[in-house]
Amino acid sequence: MKKIILTVFFTFLFSAEMPLNVAFKKGFYYKICDKRWDYINKYINKREDLLSLVAYACLKRRNLTPALDLAKVLKTTPLGRKNATYITTLFLMKKLILEYIFDDINLNNIKLPVINDNLLGIVFNYIQTKKVKKENN
Repeated sequence: MKKIILTVFFTFLFSAEMPLNVAFKKGFYYKICDKRWDYINKYINKREDLLSLVAYACLKRRNLTPALDLAKVLKTTPLGRKNATYITTLFLMKKLILEYIFDDINLNNIKLPVINDNLLGIVFNYIQTKKVKKENN
């Protein structure tokens, strides 16, 4: 009888899903980002704070495209809209950097917010402020 109770207890303990904010604090960014559609379907129009955590988990993973999936649904709260703007600005910076490299456009006239906490933002600001010499694309 004790074995059955212990088996049921440990099965329940290990099958229970870890809360999203605890998983984020523990650094399970890959797992969170991979399950983004489950979180979107569960929390859309309900918990944009948790959806923002999922988006930032994807950004911590350096995977911008899945974060864009979340930027599309972050629209009901001011914080959600702010996070969606941050994600789409990073995406725009990525596209502009690619155009700078391959199509040789001038980025000096483009005014975007300064983002210093993400590699794309740092590279974009560096290209805008410095004379960068390109070699072999």
